[in-house]
Amino acid sequence: MSRAPGKWSIRQIVLHMVDSDATSLAMVKFALAEPGRVFHGNAYDPDVWAAGLDYAHRSIQAEVELFCAIRSHIGGLLKHLPDAMDRTVSLSSGHIVSVRQRIEPLMGHALHHIGQILETRKVHGV
Repeated sequence: MSRAPGKWSIRQIVLHMVDSDATSLAMVKFALAEPGRVFHGNAYDPDVWAAGLDYAHRSIQAEVELFCAIRSHIGGLLKHLPDAMDRTVSLSSGHIVSVRQRIEPLMGHALHHIGQILETRKVHGV
């Protein structure tokens, strides 16, 4: 069930949110544990992952649990470590990225997709 033709279903949106957080986890952890380290991350294409990981047909129960666990884990580290949000990694391109610069977009990303989920439910009267 999607909100419009060509849009992702609620299931696909949820799995995408989880993968977005999961793929960001390593960079955040490196910045927290080893500030200033060079981080070699790979960008990913969400549509390729949606197809390759079969977002359309997978259960979301474990995915939601993982999303909550990642958020809880990172939240705990941010509360515990002094200056956590200002710790950084250097990307292989030479660009410096702080934990704040990675966490804040993730928050907005989740809120954006929650809005899409609510819109989809509204379209379908759920």
